[in-house]
Amino acid sequence: MGKPPAFQLYAADFYMDTAHWTPEEVGVYFRLLMFEWVNKTIPNNTRQMARISGLSPKKFTKTYQIVSPKFVKKDDENLINLKMESIREKQDNYRESQAIAGKKGAKKRWNIDSNPNGDPIGEPNGETIALQSSSSNNTIPYSEIVSYLNLKTGKSFKHTTKETQRFIKARFKSGFTVEDFFTVIDNQSGKWLSKPDMIDYLRPETLFGTKFESYLQTKPAEPEVKYEYLGMPG
Repeated sequence: MGKPPAFQLYAADFYMDTAHWTPEEVGVYFRLLMFEWVNKTIPNNTRQMARISGLSPKKFTKTYQIVSPKFVKKDDENLINLKMESIREKQDNYRESQAIAGKKGAKKRWNIDSNPNGDPIGEPNGETIALQSSSSNNTIPYSEIVSYLNLKTGKSFKHTTKETQRFIKARFKSGFTVEDFFTVIDNQSGKWLSKPDMIDYLRPETLFGTKFESYLQTKPAEPEVKYEYLGMPG
């Protein structure tokens, strides 16, 4: 299966995440994302990342202080952006399901061509959708979702907790996507992270529970315009 040549760039999310950055910081972030998409990881090495970004190591080090929360360690030598890897996984699963559906449909057509009395083939689109659904149910990205929640909130929830997995699985069964989870995390962390009386609600049972859809529709908080770095970007 070949590499996907492109990925979805969600303009609103990207803008809201980087609205308080300088053009240079946005450029570094974007170039690192492009490198990761092609190579699957980013080297956790200042000189190599500076070369990728087109900056001197000294200038890159200063700029990367703002960009660094967007990336987490995959291992001791490489970094990844969790949201990008979730998009890659979704595309890979879709392409795989399409390939399986194509092979299965071809086999059915071959059998009918060989046996004129065979039963007609069912609706191809329905078959494809069923396969996609099966694929996504078997590959729920618990780790990516909880890691992104921890990244945004500074907490340390475990993706292996049965209750957490139960909430996430229930939302997937309702038809929500991994991007929806990231949006809910972005929306509510933007609203609650700076409020002492609400920060404790940034947890799986609250965010991924029965109010998930209403949180998904929540308008993201507008970023404050500041001239100094205040912490992890939204």
